[in-house]
Amino acid sequence: MEYNQFPKVDAHVHITDRNSDCIRVAKEHNFHLITINTDAAVFPDQEEQEAVALHFQEQYPQYFSYLASFSMEGWDCPGWLDAVKERIRQSMKKGAIGIKIWKNIGMELRKASGEFLTIDDPFFRPLFQFLTDERIPLVAHIGEPRNCWLPLEQMTTIRNRTYYTNHPEFHMYLHPEYLPYEAHIVSRDKVLAEHPGLKFIGAHLGSLEWSIEEVARRFDRFPDFSVDLSSRLAHIRLQSNRNYRAVRE
Repeated sequence: MEYNQFPKVDAHVHITDRNSDCIRVAKEHNFHLITINTDAAVFPDQEEQEAVALHFQEQYPQYFSYLASFSMEGWDCPGWLDAVKERIRQSMKKGAIGIKIWKNIGMELRKASGEFLTIDDPFFRPLFQFLTDERIPLVAHIGEPRNCWLPLEQMTTIRNRTYYTNHPEFHMYLHPEYLPYEAHIVSRDKVLAEHPGLKFIGAHLGSLEWSIEEVARRFDRFPDFSVDLSSRLAHIRLQSNRNYRAVRE
């Protein structure tokens, strides 16, 4: 079968404006795009991201789907959780296929005590139970590549080394006041253990990009856990040099 005849899915893109180039490329290469709304300051606000997604989904449903998100702003205020649940319900009615949460949980947001708000905090349990009960898939970008916590000379990919050289403010090795890498993985795994049945997709290989063996252990332990490959193919390629068969399997 020719490349363009074979149906493909890009499960993790961020389309934040109405430029139609994405649809042109999707048609040309037979791709279905899943754009993921995200609670990140570098993106437009949630309303605009969702409006863009709905614009493309309504016009090109054969090429386009989206995952909604919500803002963590005001998370410590009364009524926040009920408002988020209602927002999620409305997004799902509009056609969203799931919900996304981002690394500001664990890496930015702090509780009144000064501690980081992590994904396994009891605060989130009602939200995750709601998603489980409603059978709403959750995509979670929690933590970062393990390289983020290593010295530059120990990083395994040129891309990571270049990025953290240019952005030392995000290089966690230089900021020991932030949580260590392992804390993000442990908190995510705790959520998986506490919420069996929650369809949980770990973005970017679940921040376990350095070891397919570690990813596989989670697959065995948590049947409803899956991952996407976005922005981490270099780590897969690196491991395939050592053990191609294991990577393929």
